[in-house]
Amino acid sequence: MEVNVERLGPVELRLNFEVSASECDRELNNAYRAYAARARLPGFRPGKVPVRRIKKQIQSQVVHEVSEVIIERAYREAVQQEALQPVTPPQVEGQPSCHEGQPFRFAITVEVRPEIELKKISGFDIIAETKVIGDDDVQGELQRLRQSKAEYAEADEGAAATPGDEAGAGAQAAEEAADEAADEAADEATRDASQAEKTAEDSVVAEE
Repeated sequence: MEVNVERLGPVELRLNFEVSASECDRELNNAYRAYAARARLPGFRPGKVPVRRIKKQIQSQVVHEVSEVIIERAYREAVQQEALQPVTPPQVEGQPSCHEGQPFRFAITVEVRPEIELKKISGFDIIAETKVIGDDDVQGELQRLRQSKAEYAEADEGAAATPGDEAGAGAQAAEEAADEAADEAADEATRDASQAEKTAEDSVVAEE
């Protein structure tokens, strides 16, 4: 088998193959004999059917199968031989087929990993930033650690908040405040209604 690698682009290659006529004939003859061994014809014992009796009937099928076997094997050998790194399945150009007494030529296109050339990988100047830690940095870190480990306690009622204190309000307190406001509004509405009713009664008495 001979293979010629043709570069079509940065990642696309065409592999041009040529398989010798002798190799094609050997593969075809082996396939014909395998079919003849399984054939059943009247007047012949199993496995004793001559190839010439069935060759015409199975020729197209044998040529197709043998061609696929040769192409697949040639591609695998070329990948190893040329140290290729395919990233896509191979694409066979056209529908090539082998024939007795003739070399088998075909082409396959495939995409491979791009070749990356590193121009320079050493001799770079690296500037490392140096940080000087002073007393203020140490005190700030200590303060942060103290705050992270601090335990909070409830303050006395009415005490003013100071820096570092935490204040919060729970959902229950907010709900109680809302209920209280609603109750006051209802009481005021009831008082207004009673006053209006009393005024109306006084007017009726006056008219009488």
